[in-house]
Amino acid sequence: MPATREKESVMNFTRGMTHVPLRRLGLVTLALLLLTLGLAQAVRTVRASDAPRPVANPGVDCQPVVFTDDPDPVAETGTVTYTVHMKNNSAIAGDNVTGGQLTITVPAGFTYLGHTTDHGTCSYVGDNPSDGTGDYLQCTGIDLGPLEVAIVTMDVQAPVGTGTYTSTATTTCTGDVNSANDSENNQTTVRKGADIQLTKTVNPTSVADSGIVTYTIQLDNAGPRPAPDLEFHDTLPVGVIFYADDADPAADDDSLWTCSASGQAVTCTYDENAGGEFANGDTMIFHFRAKADAGSDGTFINNADVGIVAPPFDPTLDPDPNNNTSQATLEITPGSDLSITKAVTPSPVLGGTTATFTLHVENLGPRDVTNVTVTDTLPAGYTVTNITAPAGWNCPTPPVTGTVTCTKALMANGEAGDIVLDVDVPNVTSIENHTNTATISPDNPPDPITDNNTASVTYEVKPSAPDLVLQKDKAPNPVAVGGAITNTIHVRNDGPVDASAPIVVQDHLSGSESFDSAPTGAPWDCSYDAGTHIVTCTLVDAGLNPIGLAAGAS
Repeated sequence: MPATREKESVMNFTRGMTHVPLRRLGLVTLALLLLTLGLAQAVRTVRASDAPRPVANPGVDCQPVVFTDDPDPVAETGTVTYTVHMKNNSAIAGDNVTGGQLTITVPAGFTYLGHTTDHGTCSYVGDNPSDGTGDYLQCTGIDLGPLEVAIVTMDVQAPVGTGTYTSTATTTCTGDVNSANDSENNQTTVRKGADIQLTKTVNPTSVADSGIVTYTIQLDNAGPRPAPDLEFHDTLPVGVIFYADDADPAADDDSLWTCSASGQAVTCTYDENAGGEFANGDTMIFHFRAKADAGSDGTFINNADVGIVAPPFDPTLDPDPNNNTSQATLEITPGSDLSITKAVTPSPVLGGTTATFTLHVENLGPRDVTNVTVTDTLPAGYTVTNITAPAGWNCPTPPVTGTVTCTKALMANGEAGDIVLDVDVPNVTSIENHTNTATISPDNPPDPITDNNTASVTYEVKPSAPDLVLQKDKAPNPVAVGGAITNTIHVRNDGPVDASAPIVVQDHLSGSESFDSAPTGAPWDCSYDAGTHIVTCTLVDAGLNPIGLAAGAS
């Protein structure tokens, strides 16, 4: 806390005179008195240009009239600057301080860092850090004229240990007429400290407008205490927009930090309940994403800061706020966002038939794009038999195998259209998954968002054969020994094509079963072979001719 004191005084102009009542004076005495008063007036006139003397007696009066500390309170390991104004309170010409001295004690545990002075010279005396006994800054050779002030500052580092610490400033001057004001005390409060250091980067450092960038925030706690209640602030420059919390995908300590924005102001808060206290020596890294605003080209620098949200009682302070800020530079260049999506019909696809790939392309802006290229890489064995494209697109003439490439000289901002490929699909012997991939790319300007420049579709290709499904039931169940039991067999064709004749079902009876009867005639004509113990049934028409089973029939 500062200590400031100026001495108040009154000028005495009748120094050395005798007070005589006028009623006792004769004429001669009155003349002498008038003469004396005239001399006094002459003295008053001569000294009219001087400031009033602040003391009743002649002589210098040194005093530390100002003694301040900044900051107060201070965090552990933080830097405190003591400032002392040493003044010669005498206003009388000739009352000069020659070779005056000033000492400023260093409290126990504090470390002397340096000093400045505009009068004389100073040096540190004693242990460093101070042990509290005889450790001080000694300033000598201080010369001061009447009312002149010398200013001395001393920087010290606070210890690890909270409490109130006292420093004393003392002046010493030859001929000092008032020693009662030669010392002043200053008390400094030291509170818990945690030095939070901030580093911020952006990736990529250059992006086309409408592009997405990721800001990475790294916090280090250099101690000496844990840091509670952390809060991060970032003011995005106009032209850069908050896009989303976390990296994509989330990484590092993203789950412990929540970032949101109000306009250009981004605020991120730490979930101490989930992550625990940010201990001395710990490091945390989290992210948020921003988008380059459409049409915002140039260099953008933004500043961020982190701090401890100090509670009203027993707060933890940051001893070095100078490392609580960081900036990142982002270069935004012209760009436009192209996108492509892809679909296939039918799905699933039947091998040996024709399928259709539809490629939807769009320029999402904000600029026209030149020399746009769309490529579609076909699966092995596929052949393009027909291509339909909007006006202005240049595509190859079918048949095409391998890769299909279509180009357009200019795709305007907002333009969209479909490129449709009809393809022959090869036959397969079993169900397979096939994947078809298409891409879109610009020449100029570049595309800032590449996530939507590729589209793939994965689909089933089924053999060109029927899928017959067999289901068998036995009733009653359970059955008594020697009792009759009926086997019911269901046949279904799940397609995708008709099943050709003959459709034959065989039922192998168990050794504990004996054949009784089976249907004959349409639709199932059955027979029993006693030698193999097998019942064989064939799907037939009314004339007992074998027939097929249509797709979807049972």
